[in-house]
Amino acid sequence: RVGLRGLHLSPAALVAVPDSGPLAGELGKTLSFDRLTGLARLRPQGESWSLAVRDLAASIDGVDLPDLDLDLQLDRAGRPAPRRLDLRIGALDLGSLSRLVDVLPGARAPLVEALLRRSPRGKVTALGLFADWPAGGQPRWRAGLAGEGLGLDALDGLPGFDGLGLVLSADERGGTARLRSTDLRLDLAPIFADVLKLDRFEGDLGWHRPGPGGWALAGDRLAIGNPDLTGRARFELEIPPPGAGAGPELDLRAALSAGDISRAGEYLPTGIMHPHLTGWLGRALVGGRLERADLILRGPIGSFPFAEHEGRFEVTARVEDGTLDYLGAWPLITQASATLRFVNAGLGVE
Repeated sequence: RVGLRGLHLSPAALVAVPDSGPLAGELGKTLSFDRLTGLARLRPQGESWSLAVRDLAASIDGVDLPDLDLDLQLDRAGRPAPRRLDLRIGALDLGSLSRLVDVLPGARAPLVEALLRRSPRGKVTALGLFADWPAGGQPRWRAGLAGEGLGLDALDGLPGFDGLGLVLSADERGGTARLRSTDLRLDLAPIFADVLKLDRFEGDLGWHRPGPGGWALAGDRLAIGNPDLTGRARFELEIPPPGAGAGPELDLRAALSAGDISRAGEYLPTGIMHPHLTGWLGRALVGGRLERADLILRGPIGSFPFAEHEGRFEVTARVEDGTLDYLGAWPLITQASATLRFVNAGLGVE
């Protein structure tokens, strides 16, 4: 059982450190623990060492680390090298992640740096990681995470969000995520000009590798809702491997209802619509009720809006009790029932 203050520790004295690469310098640093408490058990187990750590709590250079439990198996031959890792971490405030990265050796990996650039926030309520290095085989790993109030800034074409709750499970072959939120903000710029505010957001995601280098992502039972509208959707996204000569292909189906037409402009994907059409819809749709809208988007994303019929983009919307300002010099059309149909780059009204 350990209860220490003022401990100075060199990771390079405990594990094998590569002679070159980014980890060489990081693991060569000395850690200065303000506080380190916990229970540890080390024992030989065949050709390896078994290390079990429970209730570990620590503070490094004034930064509190999340509590963790650890089971680690190390080779006994030569300098210790990991065979198996089982790590469980307690609650973690993502707002303090940048400070943790600064004090933990080897933590500034490219993926972590990219994450920090998007200002992560929210709370990870549970995090687990298992890794296995079989002799003569490829490493295997699996991870699980639960979080609430999660958020990232939009950056480099990736969407931003705030207020997301999720439960995630993943390994080297793919994974699943269950999404839940009662107060979500979605920043989908430049596709949507305004941040989307949703009182209800839920659904299931799954992803896997269908072949070398590529990915397949699917969303099912996706549901959204706020005072303006409710909707359900599902999609499949195929991402080919780099250098394949083809871009991502999307198959999206969605249905919306109970919408207030006067607020339709806030939900138009202006980034992928012609500015003249966006302007006309924002002015012409004065009022009314959206009974139902169905959307189909199928084809290569890079070819949208499919002027050469490479794919299909179709929205069919049924409006009741509508007020339409069709042309500025014309009288308003009121108490109208109409069907609006968008097909690729065209619009028809019945």
